[in-house]
Amino acid sequence: MFWGLSGVHPFSLWGLSAVYKIPLTRYGACMGTEPQPSAPLSKSRGLPGASVRARGMSRALSPFLVMIFIAGWVFGAIVSPSVLEGPASGMALILLAGGLLVTWNRAVLLMGRHEEGAQGEEVVARTLEGLPEDWRVFHSVPWQGKSLDHVVVGPENIFSIETIQWRGPIGLQDGALTHGDQLYPGYTLDALSSRAEHLADSLHVPENAVVPVVCMVEGRFTEAVGEHEGVWLTELQGMVPILLEDHGACLEPTQRVEVLSTLNEWLDEERAG
Repeated sequence: MFWGLSGVHPFSLWGLSAVYKIPLTRYGACMGTEPQPSAPLSKSRGLPGASVRARGMSRALSPFLVMIFIAGWVFGAIVSPSVLEGPASGMALILLAGGLLVTWNRAVLLMGRHEEGAQGEEVVARTLEGLPEDWRVFHSVPWQGKSLDHVVVGPENIFSIETIQWRGPIGLQDGALTHGDQLYPGYTLDALSSRAEHLADSLHVPENAVVPVVCMVEGRFTEAVGEHEGVWLTELQGMVPILLEDHGACLEPTQRVEVLSTLNEWLDEERAG
């Protein structure tokens, strides 16, 4: 019955796009073709939100491979009565339909969540275009098997910006971000500081040259805005002023050139791969 919601086959990328109203062109990077912006921005590189969308599509659609295999086995067993017949075949079809429905609902939920995160990265990317012309911005930077949301290179510092798209109040408890009553192990001050230090090591710059920043797009920090143990927590409107603050001259001009070259190489390697 749920096929009629979209008017297209639901177990396809087009079906997911139609039901959740996600523009299919947003997934161009996942399908081997990058959507081209109408007016490329000279001081920025990368596709904000691309890695989030790719991860969301992978997590949403991979269970369908399992369901397709199961469906093939069930239909084959029904065709061959020696395997399934009578009530057993009917029960198998009921279970198959239930599995497909559950998988569909999970796919829509996962793609919706990842789409929200990707849109948050796009909002941050547009805000970063307000930085001075000599600044350089890199989006969806591949690094150690992961993806950094945004890496901003200023005249004397590097900023690793983590975008968070959570609604409602966000707190800070025992060095970890909280959303409602939930603690998020991946968003602790220690984890964020450690990630910045490892990035500095990969870029061959001093540890204090990389400043970790967490930018909240839709949610609101309760009392945690500002610097905490070397990590800056900010809402969207306060992000650019924080980047423009004096964080100390930690990056030599020659190091800055090497950092820009390395970041460009990382993006080029991912695109070539």
